[in-house]
Amino acid sequence: MSMLKNHPMSSPHRVKGRLILLSIVLGLVFASAASAQEATKIAVVDLDALFFSASEGTRLRDQLADLEKTTKAEVEAIEQTMRKIRQDAVGKSAIEQRDAARELEDAERQARRAAENAQRTAAKLEQTARASYNTRLEPLLREVQETEGFDLILNKTPGIVVFASTAIDVSQALLAKLEPGQ
Repeated sequence: MSMLKNHPMSSPHRVKGRLILLSIVLGLVFASAASAQEATKIAVVDLDALFFSASEGTRLRDQLADLEKTTKAEVEAIEQTMRKIRQDAVGKSAIEQRDAARELEDAERQARRAAENAQRTAAKLEQTARASYNTRLEPLLREVQETEGFDLILNKTPGIVVFASTAIDVSQALLAKLEPGQ
């Protein structure tokens, strides 16, 4: 008895884990035997590719490009100001150089704030675009699920779905419903 108690394979957690695994496997076996006549019908959809093909995604891409251009121009103007401050500080007194250093610190903070604001704005734009997209997509997913009789629709995400036949990919069908004119 004491030999089994100290045996690493007989710990309560391992036994409990094995019992749970055994019950899952048995459940799957019995469930598949009970529904042997009905095969599970699965579809995949590439939600990211679909998003960027939809009007919300293309609009977001344009908005982000404009935001990047504006932010880049703002940061470049600040950097130009910083270069001028550095040039003007050459040969100045210690007090004037200290004041220039403070101006440089302020300009650096201003540039960081501009970049941080752009990141927050980009995140809000994406959140808004995805919310609009999801509102339009959800009923279409349900429609495709019901009309095609899918039991399961998975996001075609690398690392999660290892392989999916193009025969079960409903991305293009959903895009046609999202963007009828495309």
